[in-house]
Amino acid sequence: MQTKRKYYLSSYIAQNELAHLMKCEMRTNQGIALWGVEGEDITLIRYWELERITGIKKHNIPFYSMNDMRSFINDRLSEFNLSLDDIDEILGTPEIDTQSDNSIYKLGNNNFSIHTICHLYSAILSETQVFNNETIVALAVDGGPDGYVQNKYQGYGYCGLVSKKGKISELHPISSPGILWDMAHNVFHMQEGSLMALATACNSVCYYKGSLDLECKRLRDYHVFAEFVEQVKEEVYSLTEGDTGVKFSGFDERFSVEENRISMCMKIIQEASIRMMEKNVALLLEKYNVKPQEAYLSITGGYGLNCPTNSYLMNKFGFKNYIAPPCVDDTGIVLGLGLLMLYKKYPNMKFSLKNAFHGQADEMNLFLQANDFGDYIEEIEEIDYAQVAEDLINGPIVWFYGDAEIGPRALGHRSILGDPRQLETKDILNVVKQREWWRPVAPIILEEDIHEWFENAYVSPYMLHTMKIKQEKAQFVPSILHLDNSARVQTINSDNCKVLYDVIRKFKEVTGVPIICNTSLNDKGEPIINKINECFNFALRKKFKVIYVNGKRIRLKNHELYTESVPAKRNNELFCMVSDDEMKALRKKLNPHDITRDNLNFAFQLMSLFRNIDLTDEKNAHFIEKYKRIYAV
Repeated sequence: MQTKRKYYLSSYIAQNELAHLMKCEMRTNQGIALWGVEGEDITLIRYWELERITGIKKHNIPFYSMNDMRSFINDRLSEFNLSLDDIDEILGTPEIDTQSDNSIYKLGNNNFSIHTICHLYSAILSETQVFNNETIVALAVDGGPDGYVQNKYQGYGYCGLVSKKGKISELHPISSPGILWDMAHNVFHMQEGSLMALATACNSVCYYKGSLDLECKRLRDYHVFAEFVEQVKEEVYSLTEGDTGVKFSGFDERFSVEENRISMCMKIIQEASIRMMEKNVALLLEKYNVKPQEAYLSITGGYGLNCPTNSYLMNKFGFKNYIAPPCVDDTGIVLGLGLLMLYKKYPNMKFSLKNAFHGQADEMNLFLQANDFGDYIEEIEEIDYAQVAEDLINGPIVWFYGDAEIGPRALGHRSILGDPRQLETKDILNVVKQREWWRPVAPIILEEDIHEWFENAYVSPYMLHTMKIKQEKAQFVPSILHLDNSARVQTINSDNCKVLYDVIRKFKEVTGVPIICNTSLNDKGEPIINKINECFNFALRKKFKVIYVNGKRIRLKNHELYTESVPAKRNNELFCMVSDDEMKALRKKLNPHDITRDNLNFAFQLMSLFRNIDLTDEKNAHFIEKYKRIYAV
C-alpha cells in the first residue's frame, strides 16, 4: 500500500505592523521551505529566499499583517497546487506554527539559541548517509542569533558538537570570530566579503605585537572583541611612512592609504579569527576523543563563508572530508529548522540535499508569451557546447539555468561566466558588477581535475574553500587568482550540475583548461537574479550580446533602445500599499510617543521579550530605552 505524502513547512519570517511601516529589522535573510515526507524519505521540494523575491538584500523587513503573510505563502504553495490548509505541520514562526511540540525552541535548556542549533543541524543532517555512518565535528559561528523566539543575550551565543554515527554529543560553548567581522563591517563600512578580499589583495602588513588570543562565548561579553578591534585600528591608523620597515611593511601603491590601513587591520583580525577557530576545533577533538583523519569537519553560521579559515582547518588537522550546505549563513536557518523538525518526528529519516539547486525556476515559454522583451531578441538557438566555449573565449556571458541556487553564492545556475585565461575577464566582470578593481573572481573546475591544478585539494561543491593554484598552472588562469595565487574554488561534477559540467568539459577540450570564471548574476546592491525578466533587464543594461537561458542561446539586439537604467523591480506584494498620508496616520496610531527607529529596531530584534508590549503606553517607551542601555550590542 502506497504511503500518502505529507507536507511540512519550515519558516524563518516575521510579522509586525509598526516594524513593517518603520522598515525595522526583524530576522535577517528570511525564507520558507516546503518539505515532502513519504514513509521515512524526506524531500526538499522548494526553498524560497525572500530577498530573491522582493529585491531587498538580506531581506529583514517583516510582513505588515497576518493576511499578507498567509497570502504570500499560499501564493508560493500554489506552484504545487497546495495551500496552508494542506500542510501537516509548520514550524519556525510563532504566528503561523501548527506543530504541537514547540519544545524545539527550548533546546539546550536556554543555554543555547535555537538559531545557532539550526545552523548545526542544517549541516549534520544535510546528508543523512554521512550523519549515520561517519563522525562529524560541527561548529556554528556567526555574529549572533536572532531574538524572535528566544532572548539572544541569554546563555551562550555559539556552540559546537560531535556526532558519531548518528549519536549526537551535548552542545559545547565556543567562541565566534563572526563578532569580529560584524564589528569590522560596522567600523570600516564594508561588507565582510569585501573586507576579506581586500585583506588578501593588498600587500601591506602591520607587524602587530598585541595578543591574538581571544575568547568570547556569550554575546553580552562582546566588549572583549570590541576592545580588540579598536586597539587594532588605533595601532594601524597611527602608522606613517616613517614607520616603514619597522612597524609595517609599507603602503602598497596600488591602493589608497585608507585601503592599505583597512587591509592591514583585516589581516590581523583574520589571524586572530583563525587562532580562535583552531582552538575551538582542538577543544572538540580532545573532549570527544576524535581523530580528525576519520572525521568530517562542518562550519556553519555567517563565518562559515570565510573560505581561508575553512581550508586552513581542513589542512591543519587533516580532516577526512567537509560537510556543510551552500546556505551556511542565515539563509540556512530555514533549512536547519526543517531538518530539526523532521528529525525529531522521523528519527530514522533519509535525506540528501544532493546539490544547491532548490530555489525557484522560471519557464521560458511563459516569459516569451508575455513578449515584454520581444524587440530585443534577435535569435534563439538550442545549446551547442562548442558554441558556448567559443562565446566564453569571446567574452563573459550571462548564464541562467533551471532552479536557482540556495545560499548567498552563485553556483552555476544564476551566474556570469568567463574565460579565466584572460586577465581582462576579471576587469570586465568587476566593471559590470560595479565592484572594486581588486575583487577576485571565483573558478568553477571539473571535480576530476582539482588535484592536478590545486595544492592540498579536495571536493568543494559550494565554494566554501580557498586553495592555492599549483605554481606551474598559475600562468594559465590569471583571472581567478588572489595575490597569493589562491582562489575560492567550486568543484563540479555531472551529477550536481550536468549542463554546466558539459560546458566546462567542452571548454577544456578546446583550451586545455578545465576551469571557467564565475560570479553572481546581479548588480551592485541587488540580490542574485531570480526571474528571466530580471536576467534580460541586466543583460540589456550591461550590453551583453549573448545570454543563455534554460539551455537556449539567445542573441540580443537593440541595446540602445532599452531605456531602463536600474535593476528590474521585483515583487512588491510584501508591502502595505497605502498613501504617504495614510502611512503617517498609521505610524502615529501605532507609535504615538514617537519611539525612535533605533530603539524600535532594538525592541523588534528582541521580539521574544517585547512581543506583547503595548507601544501606545508611554511608560513602555522609557522601558525599551532603559533595557537597550543595559543589553544592546
